[in-house]
Amino acid sequence: MGSTEKGSAEQTKQIELVAEPRSEEEIGKRRARRLRKQGYVTAVVYGPSINSIPIKIKAVDIKRAFGGLPKIGAEAILRLKTKDGELLLKTLVKEFQVDPLSLQLLSVDFHAYES
Repeated sequence: MGSTEKGSAEQTKQIELVAEPRSEEEIGKRRARRLRKQGYVTAVVYGPSINSIPIKIKAVDIKRAFGGLPKIGAEAILRLKTKDGELLLKTLVKEFQVDPLSLQLLSVDFHAYES
């Protein structure tokens, strides 16, 4: 009975990640590799109310927030830093890619369902 209560408490844990938009110079395969060497994971956030936004998130922040790799369908609040301040987006992890040999997280797709 106690494990059920613990499981529901873990599910309600709020995950919040700080994300930065990627510049034009940071888009592309070679540039994504460079970002990964700097400790970032490339990602994209999209949804019905926003255009697709390429972003980057520190890999250690993702590992800490999700306890390892993200889970498909996991909720996360993205705190997107912009020139005009911050934008909070409620998102779901839609998809992620992992290197099959190194098990390094390569990319994450977030679906914004509320902004």
